[in-house]
Amino acid sequence: MSKDFTDYVAIGRELVQARDTNSWALGDLLVDATRELDIKPGRPTDPDALTLGDMAREWDVETARASAWLSNAEFYPANVRTFPLSWSHYDLARRHADGKLDNALELLDRAAAQAFGIRDFRRYVKGEYFEGPVSKEELPARLRALIPASVGSVWIVIRQDKEAA
Repeated sequence: MSKDFTDYVAIGRELVQARDTNSWALGDLLVDATRELDIKPGRPTDPDALTLGDMAREWDVETARASAWLSNAEFYPANVRTFPLSWSHYDLARRHADGKLDNALELLDRAAAQAFGIRDFRRYVKGEYFEGPVSKEELPARLRALIPASVGSVWIVIRQDKEAA
């Protein structure tokens, strides 16, 4: 029996969930390894000292990826990894939280409440609150007046004014 689109979507979602679970597990493993083996970030003064890059090389992954796993695992204690969101959501929130867990959790709460996919969440943290088609009739009269009569809908982007921010 051949698979249809929804079958492939379901299989893909399971694999993505496994990837997210493994990303957390790899990060937690790196937290343990850095503590147990005294691995410091950056380049050690001792040329024989172990580095995150050494671990990444042995795992055959880029150091930046291992660093992201480690950073997320260090930043988010296991007891706050409760939002029904992907590891990528957590990573993005951490990078936009100014180093404060409460800020990241607030962003994640918003992402969960709005059911943001990672693409929409990325826009949100960049200050782009909406992008999409809108019927001309849904717009305020002042904006409708700018649109030619023959146009029924427009594509709009609502974002934070970078100069006012």
